[in-house]
Amino acid sequence: MNSRLKIFLAVIVLVVAIMFLIGSGMNDTMVYYVTAKELKADPVKFVGRGLRLNGKVVANSLTKSAATAFEFAIMADGELVRVRYAGILPDTFKENHEVLLEGEYTGEGVFVARQIFTKCASKYEAVPEHDSTLMQK
Repeated sequence: MNSRLKIFLAVIVLVVAIMFLIGSGMNDTMVYYVTAKELKADPVKFVGRGLRLNGKVVANSLTKSAATAFEFAIMADGELVRVRYAGILPDTFKENHEVLLEGEYTGEGVFVARQIFTKCASKYEAVPEHDSTLMQK
């Protein structure tokens, strides 16, 4: 085999190896957004995958089992999902408020959140502009 063919084959093997590493790394870190209905309709499909899920925190569902271990439930699309979280809750985390969760769904029917994002309070929303036609009358 001549040296050009050896170099060409080495480059091909290197490119294939790099593409494999990139592809497998993306699958491990990808996070899919699912609705509660999709999750409840086919839970086995989502077990162990990185997911994002949103909903409202159900009133009186928050329990604390350790200093930074929490369990609560969210309601979305008429579906109730139990959530487990280990960490510090955001300051704006409240019952009956929307949250976006990032984590994994377990085989035991619990969503284990790695991160919790809360919706900003309405006091941060833009104030509607005044209608100038009303001022002229």
